[in-house]
Amino acid sequence: MIYSGKFRIGVQDEAALQMLHDPEKLGPCLPGVSSFERNDDGYSCKVRLDVSSMGSSYLSKISGKLAFSYLDSENRTIHVQGKGRIAGSSISFDLFISVNGGELIWKIDVNYGILIKMMGEEKIRDVTQANIDRSVKCLSSVLCQ
Repeated sequence: MIYSGKFRIGVQDEAALQMLHDPEKLGPCLPGVSSFERNDDGYSCKVRLDVSSMGSSYLSKISGKLAFSYLDSENRTIHVQGKGRIAGSSISFDLFISVNGGELIWKIDVNYGILIKMMGEEKIRDVTQANIDRSVKCLSSVLCQ
């Protein structure tokens, strides 16, 4: 599933890129992410995502662990690639963020694996959008100061 968006930022492009290259500064804006650890290949973190918006009486949170790394990318573009397991399902993602002329443009391609079949595409899309909205709101407040 591919999600994308953009918003204006109020800090210099270089300052935004620096912040986005630092997982410890970026982490608070990522929903459910905790305990960043640096390793040889990049980073790992634990995640605990709120899925209560699915309306399921038996499931309100799912958790797992992700490994991710910053890959070489073009000037003013950040590429983060990750994989891991959430709720017993293998997932992977490719995140691209570019900052240019006071605008942040992002795109993420997420492969949810069997989680799609377990929870249904519509519910996954709704939960993902809610988490993306929280992240964008946080990033916007940090980068518009």
